[in-house]
Amino acid sequence: MNALTLEQDVVLDVLSHMTGVPKSSIRAAGPVGAGIDEIEAHLRGTLIAQETAIGCIVQSLKSRLLRGAEERPVFCGLFVGPSGVGKTEAALQLAEAFAGTRDALVRVDGSEYREPHTVARLVGSPPGYVGYGEGGYLTEAVRRRRRCVVLFDEVEKAAAEVQNTLLQVMSAGHLTDATGRRVDFRHAVLILTSNIGNREATAAATVGGEMDHDLYEQKIRLAVREQFPLELLGRLDAVVVFRHLDRAALCEIVTLKVRELAHRLKGVAGIELSEAACTALAEEAYQPDAGAREVDRVLRERVDRGFLALMERGSLATQTEQVVAIDVDPDGNFTFRT
Repeated sequence: MNALTLEQDVVLDVLSHMTGVPKSSIRAAGPVGAGIDEIEAHLRGTLIAQETAIGCIVQSLKSRLLRGAEERPVFCGLFVGPSGVGKTEAALQLAEAFAGTRDALVRVDGSEYREPHTVARLVGSPPGYVGYGEGGYLTEAVRRRRRCVVLFDEVEKAAAEVQNTLLQVMSAGHLTDATGRRVDFRHAVLILTSNIGNREATAAATVGGEMDHDLYEQKIRLAVREQFPLELLGRLDAVVVFRHLDRAALCEIVTLKVRELAHRLKGVAGIELSEAACTALAEEAYQPDAGAREVDRVLRERVDRGFLALMERGSLATQTEQVVAIDVDPDGNFTFRT
């Protein structure tokens, strides 16, 4: 190892420690915005049936690149739509693609900040109060890892004082904690989520049992304009609408999760999931108001139990990896064969 290489590694170690970004991500990073194509590819490979939402996020990131450096976060977005369709998952995947690790997600639950005084939990307790000097949850998290994704769930439930704190972040790109320390948010992504108007928009856009996605988006955007102050909406880069998941989308999610399961199981080289089995799993998981929330439960009850039965029978040898075929018989029972 020559002196130059050693010096670069030392610098990378220091930068990684200061920013919380993995060394590999710093080493691979080029000019600002050089990774947008990679972010898009990552999102499209991990989020199912949300192509429009992904396109909106990517377009906003590219617009930010055109504007150059600004005194505000990299991206400020409001994610709206039904529960369980991928809003939180999108934030998690953005953290992995943008900051190199899912640990870069800083999550705040708006329902826990309903009272005005709870703003102190974000920025720290004022002088004379218990906890002064310890820093706030939000300011400390971003100070320690500047390149991160801040996810503020159900922002409409937070007190006005808390929302005003977010407005300062969006407009000024920084936040001052209770000790007077200025915390830089210019390298962070800020995502707000909301379920406002979803139930009404869903009812209005459902015709003959089928969802009119375009009409749903129109209704949900109208609800957002009616419910949120213009001061907040004007500071957003985008209002990103996530659509309902149909049975076909759930089948894609089932396939993706089964593929992930194959990578984790010892003695399994792969899983061949028949179309009939995939359809049956998706159908069992489908609930119009639940999105993909039921998929994990169904997989635990159906697929995990099947693999446990294989292990108990000794059908999965640890010495040689095998391909497992999952199908469903005429009676609706799932079968597992090696």
